[in-house]
This record gives sequence, structure tokens and C-alpha cells, in this order.
Amino acid sequence: MKFNFIRPSSQSRITRGCSPSLSSIQILFGLALIVFIFSTSSAFAMTAQPTLELPKCSADKVFERRICQLSNSEAATEEISDGAKARIEGNNLTLSFKGQASSVRVNLEPGVEVPMVAKDLWQIRLHVPELAQAVAKVRFEIRNAIGETKKIPVDIRGADAPKADYSSNLIPGSQFKEFPIESKFLNAVRVVRVWLPPSYNPKHSYPVVYIGDGSAQFGNLLGREISTDQIAPFITVGIDNCGGAKSGKPWCRYEEYVPAPEKQRGNKQSFENHERFFLEEVIPFIEKEFSCEKSSAMRAISGFSSGADWAIAMAVRHPDLFSQVIVMSPPMSGHLAYQYPIGPKFFLSAGYFEPPIQESAVDVYKAIIKEGGKAEIWTFPYGHGNEVNFQTFKQAVALWLKK
Repeated sequence: MKFNFIRPSSQSRITRGCSPSLSSIQILFGLALIVFIFSTSSAFAMTAQPTLELPKCSADKVFERRICQLSNSEAATEEISDGAKARIEGNNLTLSFKGQASSVRVNLEPGVEVPMVAKDLWQIRLHVPELAQAVAKVRFEIRNAIGETKKIPVDIRGADAPKADYSSNLIPGSQFKEFPIESKFLNAVRVVRVWLPPSYNPKHSYPVVYIGDGSAQFGNLLGREISTDQIAPFITVGIDNCGGAKSGKPWCRYEEYVPAPEKQRGNKQSFENHERFFLEEVIPFIEKEFSCEKSSAMRAISGFSSGADWAIAMAVRHPDLFSQVIVMSPPMSGHLAYQYPIGPKFFLSAGYFEPPIQESAVDVYKAIIKEGGKAEIWTFPYGHGNEVNFQTFKQAVALWLKK
């Protein structure tokens, strides 16, 4: 963010026709300085980002479900090269920035302020359970003296971290199909992607998982379990989203997926149009084209992030349609007032590196249990990304379709 000072030429135009004395100039300069200070503080107030308060680590408390902050006095101050760094030592993570700055934050959905521990050295130490398996991307936000912010991403990957994305490689014998559906409710064409298991036979009927964001390839994650007859084969259907920023409508995905109030940027009409598209166009098309089990016992719905909020909303609004709800990192649902149905079973998850989203998932879990519903919740040493998705999807489907 830049602040523009009033140029002397502008001042001369404003005061044209006057011959100010030295004291008048001083007064004008003082007033300008006051205005600048006020506008600066106001601009900072208006653009202030939410700050996450992490709990302090203590010997008598175990932080199994969220990271905690080690004492600043333990921060390492040895010489490090300029730039942003992450260092793993056991279950302790040190995040450092060396360089000139007026303030430093680390984004953990939202940000955490990083203290200055030495001249031009900003450092924070965190305790993260199972850090050897961690996969996350954190972002340093470096602010200079005039309010400009530079963002530096840093990857965190433990020695025992899972392999990279393997869901996109088709397992032998499986099929992947795409179908454009012209929706009268969305007034647009949306692509629906279908993954069929290696053993697919139109004469048999299969359980179906409907997934937001077009993620039909998640079926590949359980190829070994299907081929070794540990779980029943199933079909996955991924429904493409609106395209977000690529479509020129950055909030359209959120508006279609999350039934939030307007004050939280919700859009009732967009949500309901997408809901009708899914219920009245996608599901009938899939059940006509493929050999699907049509009972709710053999139908599941799943999603990640805002897509997780969508999966929850569909299960809450239509509990007779789905028996399994696979919810991965739901950012909003913990803040929405739902009366959860007791029929479907909910599998919820979040990563250690997304504490507020983890709290949202826990809130949903508690609300379901309180109302007598069925739910399981898992947390993993991951960030807001595919690792949470893969692990959750595999575990949930394996429990659902275990032979």
C-alpha cells in the first residue's frame, strides 16, 4: 500500500493569491502532517488483517488438535541468510525471516504475528504434532515502513511426508469420462467428470460418491483396496465449479456452494440455482447413463473447503438422499446455524496448519453429536490442500464400503 504526499505545486494552487508568512507555512505543514498521520492510521485500520492467537505450549497440556507457540525466549538467533526459512527439529517448527521490515506475519488461515528476536531477524517457534509427516505451504507477509506488503511462500515437508499427488494417474482398467451438461438453472454449460472402477460392469449396480470441484479422480486413491477386494467398487462423479477468478467472477464458487447470509457474502439465488442444477440435472443424468445404486444408503457426497460447506448443506437440506457425507476442511459450516439430521454419517477433517478451519470442523462435529447424529472427525499434520483431501477420502470410503 502506498501513501501519496501532497505535492508543493498542489499546495500553491490551493493557496493561490495569498502570501503566507513563515508561521502560516508551518501551520499548514503541521495540519498536513496531522491529516497524513490520521489517514495512515485509518488506512491501516481499514486494511487490518485478522490475527490468530495461538495457544502457548505448556508441559501439562497436550495439543493434539492444533499447533501451539513455544516461548520466544527459546527462539534461535544464530546467523541465517536473508529471506524466509522453515526449519524442522522433532515436532518443533521454526519460521524465520531475515531482512528489513516493519512487521512480519505468517499466514495460517488467518495470520500470526512473528516477533522480532534480533536486529532484522523475525522468528516464531511452533510445536506441531506429527511434524515429520507434515505437508503445508505457509506464506510470510513482510510489511515495510510505508505499508507495502511482500508475500513469500515457504514449503514445509517432513521427512516422512506422503508422496505428491497420485490421484490423477488412472489405475489400470479404470475409466475417466467427461460430459458437458447445459444447465437451464445456471444458464451455462458445466462439465461433469465420471470415474469408473476397473471392474465396472453395466449389469451391476454401484455406490456413487458425488464430489464438488470436479474431483472425480479421487476414485484412484482406493484402486488397491478395490483390486484386492477389501472394499466394494464404486463410482465417483466430480461436478466442475463455476471457474472462480478464471471466469471473471472470483466469488461465484463461494456463492454457489455456501448458503451464507448476505452480510457474509452469501447469494441465496446463486446457491439455490446450483442446488437445483445438482439435484434435478446432474443426479438424474448420472443415474440414467450409469449403473448406480439409487438408494440413499449407497449414495455419498463430498467436498473440500467451500465444497465441504456445500456437501454439508446438501446433506442438511436433503438427508433422504445421502447416507455418507465426507467433509474436508469446511471453513464456514461451523459458523452457520444448522439443525443436523440424524440419518447421514459425517466424516470431518482438517489440518493442523489451518487452525480456524479445524475449529469450524470441530464445531460441526460437536453439533452433530449433540443432536444425536453420527460423525467422526480426523485431524492431520497438513495445510489447506490435497493431503487432507486424500487422507480423508480414503479413510471415509474404506469405512463405508469395507467388505
